[in-house]
Amino acid sequence: MEGDDEMRDVNFSFSNPKTKFVLMIIIYLIIAFAFYWFLLKPQFQEMNDLNAEIAGREQKLSLLNLANRKMNLLINDNDFMKERILKLQEVLPIKRNDFVFGEEFLVTGTICGINYTSLNFPKASKDQQASATTTPFTLNFTATKLDNVRYFLTHIYRFPQIVRVNSLSINKVKPRTTMAGADSYAVEYNVSISGEIYLSERK
Repeated sequence: MEGDDEMRDVNFSFSNPKTKFVLMIIIYLIIAFAFYWFLLKPQFQEMNDLNAEIAGREQKLSLLNLANRKMNLLINDNDFMKERILKLQEVLPIKRNDFVFGEEFLVTGTICGINYTSLNFPKASKDQQASATTTPFTLNFTATKLDNVRYFLTHIYRFPQIVRVNSLSINKVKPRTTMAGADSYAVEYNVSISGEIYLSERK
């Protein structure tokens, strides 16, 4: 009889709505946990691994693009220097001092807004070269304003080496007038300079 009473108590407890509700919640939690653990978690882990791989590849691509841009800058700088060296070699002999002085003249001409027509360093004999303390030069250029000529002369007197101008010739070319009365080109100054550059720098 006592066993029957216990069975009735158990049956009664399982038939209790509250007990059923608690059991259903526990079952749902177990199912949800199993669903997350066996299905969702592996997918989340795979997505995280994929995102990490994508981030790593994007970083490598960014570094590659940066290296490519730097390489292009180096190539452009190299091409610019090659063009400058070729331009110097067209007007200069191989002597090192003449090359340096020619570079100074070209930079100064660009700053002062003049256009060179010639730039030469006359060759001396071997005996003269052995005892020479100066390098002679002759140059010709055109300028649209007389102020550009003055500006150029001021700059060459500021060279690290002492520059002496032996001769200076400035010819003004007047505008050519057409039949319609209009000027075909602006005023231009043709300048010729010869002088010497002392090989020792200023103290």
